[in-house]
Amino acid sequence: MPRRARAAALLLAVATAATAFVLPGHPAEAVASPTPTPSWVANGDVHAVLEAGGRTYLGGTFDQVGPNTGFGVQLDAATGTLPTSFAKVDGHVYVTVPNGKGGWYIGGDFVHVTTDADGTQSKHNGAEIKADGTIGSWNPNTDLPIRAIVPDPSGSRIYVGGEFTNARKGTVPVNGLLVTGSTGVPIPFAATALGQRVDSLALSPDGSRLYVGGTFSTIGGVSRSGLAAVDTATGAVDASWNPAPDTVAATGTTPGRTVAALATAVDGRVFAGGSFTHMGATAVTGLAVLSPSGAGALDGAWSVAADGPVASLTMSADRAHLFVGGGFATLGGQARSHLAALSTAGSGSVDGAFNPGADGDVLGFSLSADGSRLYAAGAFSTIGGANRRFLAALNASSGLVDTAFDARAASTVHAVSTQPAGTQIFAGGEFTSVNGVARLNVAALDGNGVLDQNFVANTDGEVDAFASDAGQLYIGGIFTHVNGVSEVRLARLNAATGAVDTSFRASPSAAVNSLALSSNRLFVGGAFVSISGVARNNLASVNTAAGLVEDWNPNVDDYVATLGLSPDQATVYIAGNFTRVGSLNRSKAAAVDVTTGVATSWKPVPQAMVVQLAVAADGSKVFLAERGSSKDGNRLQAYSTA
Repeated sequence: MPRRARAAALLLAVATAATAFVLPGHPAEAVASPTPTPSWVANGDVHAVLEAGGRTYLGGTFDQVGPNTGFGVQLDAATGTLPTSFAKVDGHVYVTVPNGKGGWYIGGDFVHVTTDADGTQSKHNGAEIKADGTIGSWNPNTDLPIRAIVPDPSGSRIYVGGEFTNARKGTVPVNGLLVTGSTGVPIPFAATALGQRVDSLALSPDGSRLYVGGTFSTIGGVSRSGLAAVDTATGAVDASWNPAPDTVAATGTTPGRTVAALATAVDGRVFAGGSFTHMGATAVTGLAVLSPSGAGALDGAWSVAADGPVASLTMSADRAHLFVGGGFATLGGQARSHLAALSTAGSGSVDGAFNPGADGDVLGFSLSADGSRLYAAGAFSTIGGANRRFLAALNASSGLVDTAFDARAASTVHAVSTQPAGTQIFAGGEFTSVNGVARLNVAALDGNGVLDQNFVANTDGEVDAFASDAGQLYIGGIFTHVNGVSEVRLARLNAATGAVDTSFRASPSAAVNSLALSSNRLFVGGAFVSISGVARNNLASVNTAAGLVEDWNPNVDDYVATLGLSPDQATVYIAGNFTRVGSLNRSKAAAVDVTTGVATSWKPVPQAMVVQLAVAADGSKVFLAERGSSKDGNRLQAYSTA
């Protein structure tokens, strides 16, 4: 987590328990509520928050703000808009599939699911969302993430794969593979004696075999390298079927090679996608087609290979066409950026008409009931030449983008699922918001926590600091333009509209990290060596009339990360990475007289770099948030000002 985000999180936790704080640079702050009201959220880091004039201003590094939806949502299948009421998932969603009753089974890395009707329910890594948006009874309750789910067509069994080692609150030992009934109660299955993790599952057309892919070396006590076939009646691993992809476990920051996606054709052939480079001794990259019988030999007629990993495979209803998504640039020797359509017959010819192209990995697919529309999920921002953030609807034949569907997810979508009948889809991933509105690094929320559509102050760089007074908003950071107007790292805006006030002009030479207002003076802390050409090292004051640099010059020898004024406005407290203020030794924190610019006798001894400070409302204490080591974590220290 970035240093500012870590510090903000630490101070927010303290402010929730004890609300007598004045945050640095903010002359009037709201009291933190012990039960925060859900508000719209940004799709990136928020480095600064200020409540003033009935608005809450957010600053940081983001390009969209939207309603707080959680990590998995129902959406209108035609438009991508949110329903009035929806389930909220509190962690990443990696897989979603129809439950056969108009709803969905979902899996991922989460702990709770919340709805207005059901409240918050404990659902560890797996849950059922019913057609009406309420929470169903399926609850496998695994200890670690779920990454694959395949329901049996009869509805009596649900096959689940992932990283888990147990289910039902630790009462049932399972390793990566679990079979449950409709409520999540495990069904005994011999193949659950598995090592490592399962990323993909597929049933044979007749449901008699379960294909299991992932990163593992054994399953059901049988040696298998990342791919196996299991008898669904007995749970026994097929003794002969062993394609043996070169699955290698991840080490350090190097990802492992895995079987990430599986699908089966009408004739039973198995399509496997992943980041493998061989099947047995035969070189085959990213995509392979295997015989369902014998040892699982490669289909000799198939001639399609990918030049990068394959993450998703989806068959058309008649299993005559295969949609392929992933991180590749070519497929079958033809240019196909991250997604393609193939014939499942013969050599697997690439569909020449379907070539939308995406600028990021495609991680999941789902077809509409009539097969005419293909929903694509992933890490892209454009697809088919259109701006579509992480989720899009395409014509399944031509690849043209459906312009009516625009969900605008805030971050990567891992999975999307349609229903045989119905007007909604379910999408899940790493996002916490959909249906967002573009805002670059600055946004304002109204009193209900909803985006103030009238305020626009888009910047071309990070925003790290706010100060506000009398209908004016000061922003600082590393930007050079606001709403297209040249404003270098420091600007004054109309607090209601975001319009730039060009009568104020001050241009620090480097980053502005913190701001504080006192009457007609603006105190500026950062990493600069000058403002508007006037030499000032890391700390300065400018007048609010026009932004002229004042004579006040504490001369701090390294950057100031944060600052705040005493309640009587006589002292500015600063913290950062410095060792001297003027001629005086002051390590990481100091107090400076607002008149003379000389450091006072206040001399705390923080043990680590300070990234944020807060001044008690009565001025008796200053709280310092320090960046700790990985061993001891962040710290919060309180120092008396006496």
